[in-house]
Amino acid sequence: MINLKNIISEELLNDPVYLEAMEKALKEADAPVVETFEKSYHSILARPSGYWNNTGVYKPRGITLLVTYTGGTWRSNRHWGPVGAEGNSSYIAGGSYLRPGAPEGCLIGKVGGNSSAGGSETFAIGRHGYVSPDHEGLLWLSVNDETRGFGDNSGSISVSVSHV
Repeated sequence: MINLKNIISEELLNDPVYLEAMEKALKEADAPVVETFEKSYHSILARPSGYWNNTGVYKPRGITLLVTYTGGTWRSNRHWGPVGAEGNSSYIAGGSYLRPGAPEGCLIGKVGGNSSAGGSETFAIGRHGYVSPDHEGLLWLSVNDETRGFGDNSGSISVSVSHV
């Protein structure tokens, strides 16, 4: 198990500016940090409350995180599946998806905002991907689907989050 101290330096975790920024992000997201500070593995639901799963990891600017798929399957479309974090490469998502241009059903992320909207531009992760050092805020992960399509989703995948 990796705790947040292994992801982010002790000095930064005790920095009042960092702590204030984290509190502000939590308030804006209207979501408490879930009990993930002591673990690096997270379960990401294909049908979260809202459209995004809160990892509970607050990412400061200047730090690059690596998100890695560790197992499980999900469905974002009842006509095919189940798939892992790579999604269905036979179908590239259109403009109505959370991440247009990425495979339907792939693991995607954003930093900041809340479970329904806001935050950074979304980014595709798939089996593994990096979270840019330019972003600051809570790390949110989801399945790439249309917002109207989450009702038929099922399953979950597991990921690990680590500092690069």
